[in-house]
Amino acid sequence: MRKILFFSVMTIFLIYGCSTYRYSVSPLKLPSKSKNMVVFNNGIKVSANIITVDKEAGFNIKSANVIPVRITINNESNDTAIIAGSQCFLIDKDNNAWPVLNYERAVQRIKDNVIVGESLKGAKTPAVLGGLLGAIGGLAIGILTDKDIAESAGKGAAVGAAAGAVAGGIQGYSDTESKISNDLAERHIRDKQILPNMITYGFLYFPGEAKSVEELRLALEINGKLEVRILKF
Repeated sequence: MRKILFFSVMTIFLIYGCSTYRYSVSPLKLPSKSKNMVVFNNGIKVSANIITVDKEAGFNIKSANVIPVRITINNESNDTAIIAGSQCFLIDKDNNAWPVLNYERAVQRIKDNVIVGESLKGAKTPAVLGGLLGAIGGLAIGILTDKDIAESAGKGAAVGAAAGAVAGGIQGYSDTESKISNDLAERHIRDKQILPNMITYGFLYFPGEAKSVEELRLALEINGKLEVRILKF
């Protein structure tokens, strides 16, 4: 039964280090100032860069297992274009092509990563986490010694503190869950329409299973025709 206590305590410390969600705005570098700029249809300028800093992404990139690629488009043409998400691929050094994650899958990966971090963030103070640890420890000791489990857990007081921490954490995550969905809906650029004379930017999210990144195969649908360009990183 000692294993119960050990794994309970270890779980708390592990999840305490989980990611939280905070989206921050960073300035755009227009395509004409970027080394990997490509031009579609004599006037649609596009650049791309991989986001590697958690602060810019708004979450722990590695833990969420996604690769965020920010796309910036300056449509100086008179045509409307659409990013053809199903034809956009991240190419690795072994020439493997990784497809774009759709909105639902991108959101789910990020939500799964921040769920525990935000829940514990809602507990607000280490003292409450201490109460949670105490309740778990007391429960395990009660099992080990065959004593009254409720008494070992703190005669209800420690259990109540732990329950309060969990309840606060659930509310913290619930608020963040909605924020993630709304933010990504706004920022996800897959299948987005690009109007004439507009600057558009957003993210394509690729699977973190790709261990290297060499280039982006970007496809736009313009006037019913598919055009493809390769952007080097």
